Amino acid sequence: MKLPAMKGHVLPSTAMLALVLVMQAFSLLAPLDRFLSDQRFRLADRPVSDRIVFVAIDKKSLDAVGVWPWPRSVHAAIADRLREFGAREIVFDIDFSTPSTPEGDAAFAAAIERAAGTVTLPVFLQRGAAGSGDANIEMTEPIEAFARNAWLASVNVYPDSDGKVRTFPTGVETASGFLASVPATIAGTAVPPNGEILVDFGLDPHGFTTISASDLLDGTADAASVEGRTVVIGAFATELRDFYAVPNHDFIQGAVLQGLAAETLIAGRNLQQIAPMKVALPAFFVLLALMVGLSGQTSFQTILTFASIPIAAEAVAAVLYLTEGVMAPTAFIDVAALTALAVRSLSMTELFRRLSREAAAEARNTRRVLQQVVRENFDAIVVIDEDMNALQISEAVGTVFDLHGALPEAGSPVVDFLPANLSHEIYAAIFESRRGIPPRPEARTFFLKAGDGCRRAIEYTIGISELGKTTQGRNGRDGTVPRGKLVACLTARDVTERLTYQEKLQWLSDHDDMTGTWRRHAFIKVIDRAMKEHRGGLAIIAFNLHRFKTVNVTLGRETGNVVLRAVAQRLDEGKDRCCGAARLSGDTFAVIVSGIRTEADAQDAANRIIESIGAPYPVARGSAKVGVQAGVTLCQAYGAEHANAEALLEHAEMALDEARVAGGSRVVFHDEALATQRRRSRIIERDLWQAVERGEIHLAYQLQVGLSDGAPRGAEALVRWTHPVLGNVGPDEFIRIAEVNGFISTLGRWILFTACRESAQWPEELSVAVNVAPQQFLHDDIVDEVRDALAESGLKPERLTIEIVESELLETADSVLDRILALKALGVRLALDDFGTGYSGISYLSRLRFDKIKIDKQFVRDLTTNVETQGIIRSVALLGDSFDMTVVCEGIETREQEAFLRLIGCDEGQGYLYSRPIEASAFRAFIAGKQDGTAVSA
Repeated sequence: MKLPAMKGHVLPSTAMLALVLVMQAFSLLAPLDRFLSDQRFRLADRPVSDRIVFVAIDKKSLDAVGVWPWPRSVHAAIADRLREFGAREIVFDIDFSTPSTPEGDAAFAAAIERAAGTVTLPVFLQRGAAGSGDANIEMTEPIEAFARNAWLASVNVYPDSDGKVRTFPTGVETASGFLASVPATIAGTAVPPNGEILVDFGLDPHGFTTISASDLLDGTADAASVEGRTVVIGAFATELRDFYAVPNHDFIQGAVLQGLAAETLIAGRNLQQIAPMKVALPAFFVLLALMVGLSGQTSFQTILTFASIPIAAEAVAAVLYLTEGVMAPTAFIDVAALTALAVRSLSMTELFRRLSREAAAEARNTRRVLQQVVRENFDAIVVIDEDMNALQISEAVGTVFDLHGALPEAGSPVVDFLPANLSHEIYAAIFESRRGIPPRPEARTFFLKAGDGCRRAIEYTIGISELGKTTQGRNGRDGTVPRGKLVACLTARDVTERLTYQEKLQWLSDHDDMTGTWRRHAFIKVIDRAMKEHRGGLAIIAFNLHRFKTVNVTLGRETGNVVLRAVAQRLDEGKDRCCGAARLSGDTFAVIVSGIRTEADAQDAANRIIESIGAPYPVARGSAKVGVQAGVTLCQAYGAEHANAEALLEHAEMALDEARVAGGSRVVFHDEALATQRRRSRIIERDLWQAVERGEIHLAYQLQVGLSDGAPRGAEALVRWTHPVLGNVGPDEFIRIAEVNGFISTLGRWILFTACRESAQWPEELSVAVNVAPQQFLHDDIVDEVRDALAESGLKPERLTIEIVESELLETADSVLDRILALKALGVRLALDDFGTGYSGISYLSRLRFDKIKIDKQFVRDLTTNVETQGIIRSVALLGDSFDMTVVCEGIETREQEAFLRLIGCDEGQGYLYSRPIEASAFRAFIAGKQDGTAVSA
């Protein structure tokens, strides 16, 4: 019989395989599995698709702009340029969670809105309160002005314990639902919520097209490389430190990591990871069967069989990865097969046969080796039995838990050297597992006061494993009740330095690094907390340093920085009633003050701030002095309708804007009526950019007639806007805003082309007059625009009259006058609009030779009763006759006005007497009714 011989090598081999299985169960083979999986990526060299292009914020770009973070206007320029190039999607891998300057934010918000839903911005999760031990995680999003017209996607990644990133979350759960990650958004494929993308690092990242941001901004980039593709804007410069360690490629940029994850989904290769124990358990029994089955074979056959198992396992794993995208863990198979091979080889020698009686001692030695592996682990590891005694203890336990003296021996009660709350948690985990409640291993943190008095943060996990049989005849509450022995594995590490670094980052995120005061987003939280604590009795005072720019220019920027730090120090010195101070922008601060019951209290508090901040500042070359302009708003009791922290701060800033307009050092309180008007202006400014595309803006035409015969001569094109919420918005209101925000050029071009196109359908004898804003004449292409509008519509040049506002002529440069002359050279007529309300001289009329002079309706209104007005109009009529210019009078409403103007020699009239402004189709019908020759004035 071969049974005794079989026992001689099968039993030791079985014991060794069982030990390897335990190592697999406790994830001690996980590093080897990761190493083997990483090597398989080297077998593939997959090209990426051409769907993704990177715009790199590299050193060249940083040097070109000169500062970091970049002004938001730079990001706006990048978005506009990509939109012009025809990018399919624009993804920014940049944090926009805090406001910058109002101008920069407005520019970037407008660029996002112009991109019409093609911009994606990042959100990320971070600990809610720095220094707290809880696991409260908050989502950091772009500010509302950006998020309103952009898609949001998450960008968080979580490295493995060896520091390498292998997976990318499919997204995060938010209060409003599941939010997909950037790779999932780029790929456009359905992904499971709260899943992971196992990135295929066999893809070649060097295949991505990469464009320097500076090349894009200076116009040297090729539009063809962007058209129809998804563009990711991210940090590539080394100093920006946005790099991650990954398999196969060492370190790559964060944006490239997102690209590889997206390409993994695009290629349909979201790798599937097989759980290690699903491979280890079947392999364990297969190897046992092989050991029994090969007991009668020759040494060479046995060695060849076991040696081929790791090779076959790695070959199969490689084929599964290359063909199916499946990552199979092979560490257990490799280690177990080689272990079985070693044991089998030794058992076949005479030496091993003589030493078989020492198998038990050999097993003990093996256990000692495993114990040594645990002891020397960098993490603190304690393996604990159901009696709460330590089975194995790593050497790091003494360091992590601040134990003095010798390391506890195996068998020591854990309550003797572990914190009481941690021991209780381990006992509770074992107790619940015994009742059939599956364990939920998760990283937790508690704080330990060390012997030196320092507070240390310890991160730990508690895992429960079962030895021996795994099931019993009855079921527990959430699963089967374990029958075998249970052991708990406590893994802990000191994360004090990491949390300290995170707290420092959080401080830098919440505070202005120059002055140490709060940033805007953090200050809003301070206001909210103060309102909850004081329940009213607060005032927010926003103030800026008047003439601070003069200090910067005359004394130098460093002196200006000294003044800013001194301002923060003075605010801190008066913090007995100051609940917090913030720096909102370069020279603008805000404070929240308690103990305020009346407006007079707030005035006194503001006066104290003005007195303190306005006192001279000692500097290197004498002293610096600044004025203070302040805006104040009172906080209602918390819970009232208007007690919103962000809105209250905005009210204080609105009041500060009024103080700036008034000039000098002064205090202005928030005015709700003025705030309402400002909100209306903001709505108009926000929606004006899309009003033309949405068809809300149209032209109306007001008839112009000859005063001598009453015959139609033409019409003036007047722009009208019907807002979906505000209703009819007057041109005096939105034209002024368009001139300020730069939309006037786009709007003016649309008016010009539309008026020419619609008037081309009128009878040949009728002309159309179009108002051109002064800002349009500041651009060299105004002449080309008029030429193109005439060519597109087919309107004859002599039928188009360009009206120019008189009040701007005194400020025009020679280049603007040259453009006016160029328009006359085209054959277009020119009219001097609102003559008499500005400051033009006769020299301009003689130099430019306008075709028409338009008298403003304010002179016609009281024409029949005001002798001075009659004299002015007579003078203008004589002036027009002298320069051979047609005189047009606006605002004619009565026959008496018409008769007087005809009598003194005015040529044409316009006003409600003849027609109100009407839409294009109605105007064509109106003109058709006048073609019977009847005078309009009749």
